[in-house]
Amino acid sequence: MKKFRKLIPALCMLLVSALFVGTSTYAWFSMNTQVTANNMQVKAKSNATYLLIGDDSAKAAASAKTDAADIALTNTHAAKLTTTDNTELKCYPTAYYAAEGTLNGHATAADKWYTTSSDKHDTAVSGSAAIKEVTEGDKDYMLTYKMYLTLTNDSENYTGKLKVTPTFTNNDAAVKAMVVIGTEKHIVDSANAAFTTNNDVALTATTAVEVTVYVYVDGNSTNVNSNYINAAETKDKLAGDLSVQFDLVPTV
Repeated sequence: MKKFRKLIPALCMLLVSALFVGTSTYAWFSMNTQVTANNMQVKAKSNATYLLIGDDSAKAAASAKTDAADIALTNTHAAKLTTTDNTELKCYPTAYYAAEGTLNGHATAADKWYTTSSDKHDTAVSGSAAIKEVTEGDKDYMLTYKMYLTLTNDSENYTGKLKVTPTFTNNDAAVKAMVVIGTEKHIVDSANAAFTTNNDVALTATTAVEVTVYVYVDGNSTNVNSNYINAAETKDKLAGDLSVQFDLVPTV
C-alpha cells in the first residue's frame, strides 16, 4: 500500500504535463485561424474620354497637362487662333478643284488650287484670262489655321470617327474653308458645314492629331466681281468669321 501511495504523486505530475502540452498545442492552432495582408493599393482610372483642343502642338502632346495650367489647351478653346503669316486676314480669291475640271476655258488638275481674273465687271469668272496655280497654304490666297486634338490624362484611348461642325457667322456665301485631317480634305461653307471623317482618328493623352483649316474666298462664287464689291450695300461684305466644333463618334 505504501508503494502505491508513492506512485500517486508521480502519476499526478504526468497528468499535469499532459495538460500543458495539450493546451499549448491548441493555443498554437488558435493563433493561426486569422491572417492579414497589408499595403494593397488601388487607383481609380476613368473609362471616359475627354477631348481637348489647342493651338500648340508641344502642349497638346505633353504627357502632363491640366485645363487650368494650359491656357492654349482647353475643351472649348476660348482663345482666338491666329493665322499663319497673314496678320491683315485678307486674301485674293482662289478655288480648289478636287477633280479635274476647267477654269476660264483652261484645264485644271485634281487636288489643286487656282486663281484667275474676269474681263467683266459683273461676272466672277469670264473671258480668256490665263489661270495661275496656287500653292496650298499660300498666305496671299488663304488663311491657314492649325489646331491640335488630344485627350486629358487618364482618358481612355480613342480610335474612331470625328464629327466636324464649322459655323460661319456674318459671312458672305463666297467665304469657304477646307478642313484637313490626316489625308482627308473637306470643303465646307455656310450651306454645307458639318461632316464626319471617312477614316478613324486615333487619339491618346500623350499624342496630338493636327487639324489644318484653310479659309478662303471662292473665286467661282457669283459675288466675286467688281460690281458686288464696290456697291454701297455690299461693300466689304466678302468676309466672315468661322468657328469649328469637334465631336467624337464612338462605334456602337
